[in-house]
Amino acid sequence: MTTPDEPEQPEVVEANWDHEQIAALFADLSQGADIKHVQVRSRTAANRVDDRQVTLQQAHELLQDGRARAIQIYYEFNGLSWCDTLVPQSDSVRIIRTLLPAV
Repeated sequence: MTTPDEPEQPEVVEANWDHEQIAALFADLSQGADIKHVQVRSRTAANRVDDRQVTLQQAHELLQDGRARAIQIYYEFNGLSWCDTLVPQSDSVRIIRTLLPAV
């Protein structure tokens, strides 16, 4: 519970999803969400960290081929703003979903 002087904390949900669930997420986002920004942190062939803005499709491809280390997807869905952070694990993908405060 927050007091009037404290800002409301965003709603955060964490889970581990299998690759089929992640594929469904990308399909759902591409069909029904208003994508605002997609940021990917990956490793290059020279083993350097690459942190850049990409399309949703590019992020999915980087995740599928194992190059993505983390992905953040900012989007609007049903009038609400969300940020999904995806972190690949050995046999799943950790998703941290945050409902962003209204501005």
